[in-house]
Amino acid sequence: MKNILFKKENQTGIAALPVIMVLGMLTLAIAVGVTSVAFSELMISQGSSQSTRALSYAEAGARDALWKISHNKNYSCVSTDCYTIDFVTNGCSAGTGCAKVSVSSAAGDTANPKVITSKGVVGVNSRTIQVNLVLDSGTNDGTLQYGLITSTTWSELTGVAPTQTTPTFNPSSGAITFGSTVAISSNGADSIYYTTDGSDPTVSSTLYTTPVTISSAVTLKAIAIKSGYTNSAIGSAGYTQATSIPTVTTPTQASVAQTTVTLGANVTSLGIPASISARGVCYGTSPAPTTNCTPASGTTTGVFTQSITGLTAGTLYYYRGYATNATGTGYSADDSFTTTASNVAPTVTSPTSTSVADTTVTLGANVTSLGVPASISARGVCYGTSATPRGNCTPEGGTTTGVFTQSITSLTAGTVYYYAGYATNTTGTTYTSDGTFTTTSSGVVPTVTTPTATFYCASTYTLGANVTSLGTPASISARGTCFGTSPAPTTNCAAEGGTSTGVFTHNRTPFSTSTTYYYRGYATNATGTAYSSDGTFTYGSRPGTTCP
Repeated sequence: MKNILFKKENQTGIAALPVIMVLGMLTLAIAVGVTSVAFSELMISQGSSQSTRALSYAEAGARDALWKISHNKNYSCVSTDCYTIDFVTNGCSAGTGCAKVSVSSAAGDTANPKVITSKGVVGVNSRTIQVNLVLDSGTNDGTLQYGLITSTTWSELTGVAPTQTTPTFNPSSGAITFGSTVAISSNGADSIYYTTDGSDPTVSSTLYTTPVTISSAVTLKAIAIKSGYTNSAIGSAGYTQATSIPTVTTPTQASVAQTTVTLGANVTSLGIPASISARGVCYGTSPAPTTNCTPASGTTTGVFTQSITGLTAGTLYYYRGYATNATGTGYSADDSFTTTASNVAPTVTSPTSTSVADTTVTLGANVTSLGVPASISARGVCYGTSATPRGNCTPEGGTTTGVFTQSITSLTAGTVYYYAGYATNTTGTTYTSDGTFTTTSSGVVPTVTTPTATFYCASTYTLGANVTSLGTPASISARGTCFGTSPAPTTNCAAEGGTSTGVFTHNRTPFSTSTTYYYRGYATNATGTAYSSDGTFTYGSRPGTTCP
């Protein structure tokens, strides 16, 4: 074996020590922390003088990193050529001799050893050594973390160029909105080349300079190039069109009737693909309806309306707009409406009567609902002397809901009347329940008519009259006739005996010969006495007549 001795100048740490390279298999023992560890180096060929010096510098760089790790097992310096060691003045910048070192951040266990990469450089010659090492758990003295390097594996990487990182794509493969862009990257690459036709890229393919615009389904493939590195593996990402359902908003309703309504909505986006096959409204008696979906005309964005028929009167309906493209169906939020009720007659309640007099009264009622349709042509009161009156129906004049009153005249004193309020719309007329009142009796004398006189016998005449009304109060205490030789006689008054209405007669006497008499019927109640008109006769002697 041939020994090679070199000396590192102006450097501290392990690398400041003279380094002896033993070609072939060499076992060394070094102190690391408070413990010594044995490790082996692979046999490394010497090559040319500059190449051999480069290998020595690479080994010195690796040992410098080992020294750092022995004092702090968590030490790392991960970027490529993370730190440099000049073995002669301006060794790296002048290319006359240096080491470029990096240390991984791995934990240093068996599954994930810590890796030291050290490249020695002399002129155009370079040699790279890689050391994989395994650490124990170590101890911590409060300042540095010491650890035992339990094993190392040395190898030379010279002649095996590192491989450039495979390109990555952002966004990664998948659905994408056509027209958006994809960025391609590879850490530290000098250049990236890509294809969009599925072929493998080469340095003759399209040079990547700006993000790639995706306008159709495509597979991007890319390689990354870096000086001194093997070209990267081919990165690949496939893109398809992102899809979405249409967007529908703002459900509307108008012209709500018993069985019809006008519904609508607003298609604000056609989705992807940007073409809809139908738009319209769904409705039903439950929220989020998916039945009764009726297409409206049009397949564009914008507001639309449509007429809906065949609904049920007086029913709560939910509805929402919809639009359908190849991806699916989009719906608006729910809204609701209630169809108007079936035709209903007005509702009238609370019949009232006030200011009852002999022949007048104030009647009224309360229209609480106009019914359906909600318009009345008349409201008022019907009255009569029998229950459930439907005659004498007098409009009050109003056509709204609410309490109303009206004056009724030409009634009969002392009479029981029935009455009911009413209201009429095109559906029909509704009446309240019956109310009753009795007109007052302010004192009316009886009515007596048709006085009569018939000769009876000797000096006796049969006188009479007709009581047609008992007056007010409707009870008489007497009826009869009066006679005398002067008009409107109030003397010679005799009661006939009856106390009812009707024709009556009774015999009256005496009368004088050749005398003209005036007579009349009368009737008396609590109010007073009433008389018929006068009648007259002249009594003449009738010899030979006798009374039975």
